[in-house]
Amino acid sequence: MTTIDSLTVIINLEELEDPDEEGRFFNVLFYASEPQDRKDQYLFKFYRDGEIVRDFPTDIYFTDDALLGERIDDLEIAGFYAEGDLVTVEMYSLTQEAYVFYSDLFNLLNNDGGLFSPPPANPRTNLSNGAIGYFQVSSLDSEDKLIADPGN
Repeated sequence: MTTIDSLTVIINLEELEDPDEEGRFFNVLFYASEPQDRKDQYLFKFYRDGEIVRDFPTDIYFTDDALLGERIDDLEIAGFYAEGDLVTVEMYSLTQEAYVFYSDLFNLLNNDGGLFSPPPANPRTNLSNGAIGYFQVSSLDSEDKLIADPGN
């Protein structure tokens, strides 16, 4: 399992000028090494003071290492944060089958129903007898960061 090296905080100047939520204008950046000698897939979850954070209700943050380089540097996590917020990043290892499930689920949730969109279908699963969902066991690494103004 790849481990999280660190999280850093920066001020998002555009969000500072016109914040969606008053006081929330900090971005959190994610850093990690990604071994290139094996194929890995990951699921990420982001929390603000214990509550899950998503940019959109249908967002699922997952990737495989085909999209990542040897280093993950300056990767902005979901959401904007305020001074005093406790940010938690969780990174889960995924099997190829779990990655396919999350990919299918993401496509289902983000299907616009247009003419060229595929018809809705249940995500591929590792459950039987018509059950929907996925039984997952993962390695987990997490990191916490208390938001403090980097200018202070």
